[in-house]
Amino acid sequence: MILLFCSITSQAQITDVITDQSLPTAMALNGNDLYYIENGNDRIRKINISDTNPTPTDMLTGLIDGVDLLISGNYLYISDPGDDKILKLDITQANPIAMIVKQNIESPLGMAIKDNFLYVCQGSLRKISKIDLTIADPPLITVVSTGVFSSFFALKGNDLYYSNYYANKISKIDVTSPNPLPVDVVINLSGPNGIVFNGNDLYICESNGNSISRKNITSSGLLTTTLLTGLNRSGDLAFSSNNILYFSQVYGNKISKYSGPLSIHENGKLDLELFPNPSSDYLQLSNLSEIVEYKIFNIWGEEIQKGKLSENEKIDIRNFSNGIYFLRIFNEDNITMKFIKR
Repeated sequence: MILLFCSITSQAQITDVITDQSLPTAMALNGNDLYYIENGNDRIRKINISDTNPTPTDMLTGLIDGVDLLISGNYLYISDPGDDKILKLDITQANPIAMIVKQNIESPLGMAIKDNFLYVCQGSLRKISKIDLTIADPPLITVVSTGVFSSFFALKGNDLYYSNYYANKISKIDVTSPNPLPVDVVINLSGPNGIVFNGNDLYICESNGNSISRKNITSSGLLTTTLLTGLNRSGDLAFSSNNILYFSQVYGNKISKYSGPLSIHENGKLDLELFPNPSSDYLQLSNLSEIVEYKIFNIWGEEIQKGKLSENEKIDIRNFSNGIYFLRIFNEDNITMKFIKR
């Protein structure tokens, strides 16, 4: 069933980069070098994405419980909540030795660096803290004191975006504010994990939804457009310099890439909006200029309903079980949208 769903979302444009990796999760891309955590074997590996059949190189073994990777300058930073440490490797070295950035830091998860400060989520404490990288054994400074459990961060200007896995949303804070207040950016997600920016578009791995979604942060509203579905637990993602999207499929034990179109609104047309979402009875599309065919699928790729739709018509979902579904619109853009039946 999963293969069926992938075919609905440009399966021909999804290619496996490397397979037979044991639970690959976090990734970081530096030029053609893709670093990733192989959680099943407690190690960090590297592949050259320009190779036709890349061979992985072990960069660090014996990792207790690596969660996030971050590249800044010549260093690869690693959060290891299993050992309550943040480490770094000099990636210019052939055989780099792990150096401790900060130890005795409770449950470090997602990380980001701005202006010599490393921001980190302390998962068990549900907070965001920061450390000054110019100081030896820097003290922890609290930034957001409650309500955060995030394995992945992304910076855009002064705004730190973070996925909140258990709250099923993406929030942001202004790191220049003396008392930053979290602002919700996207809601109604399904286990958000890895996030990455490409221009003003924020791409999101929805691990529990087996999908990758997209949100333009300049647009109003708190919902996303689905880019890829039918994945095998999407973990993290990264963009190459030529706009190829690389992503880990944790339970698929592989890293894949998507080379299809990223934006579905490059022709200047108005965005299609699906509302209300969530819904208990009917769905409707705004800005629909023609009659289109549609299909609805569940998260396993099974077709639930199909038909034709115009702007003033509604889709009846009263008989659907509560849960997550995908609406596929068959027009020149072939748009897929996620919705929730409650």
